[in-house]
Amino acid sequence: MGAEEKVIGYFDAAKIWPIGLFFTTDRIIGAKTARLSMLLISGFHYVRDGARRTEELGQLSPDAILTSDEKSFIIPYSEILRIHVKKPGVFMPGKVVVETTQGVQKFSIPNLGIFNQHDFHFEFLENPPDPIMGKITIDE
Repeated sequence: MGAEEKVIGYFDAAKIWPIGLFFTTDRIIGAKTARLSMLLISGFHYVRDGARRTEELGQLSPDAILTSDEKSFIIPYSEILRIHVKKPGVFMPGKVVVETTQGVQKFSIPNLGIFNQHDFHFEFLENPPDPIMGKITIDE
């Protein structure tokens, strides 16, 4: 997208594999943050490693995030009809449902856990970029 595009917020999620969802000024970028081999070898630790990788990717440019893995994907804001976020609790996972002109994308958000491996910041969604203003609902 444009040279002015920047990351405005992000959080950990999962579809088939752990990903980071990165909201930019122009689009949502999904980037894989952990490998399946990490899950098979280290079990619980892949979640923490995925969260760490999300933080690292969040410091990069949107184009660098997109090229960080061949399975990265984009959802242009121009295609988004509605976004619904259910925040995670200590024991219950959250979810993100993105309805687009191309279909529905569903993601889970890991629960906060007793040891709080995740530090979610959803404040950026309360004042989203103009193209998705009024299209986001957030439930506690």
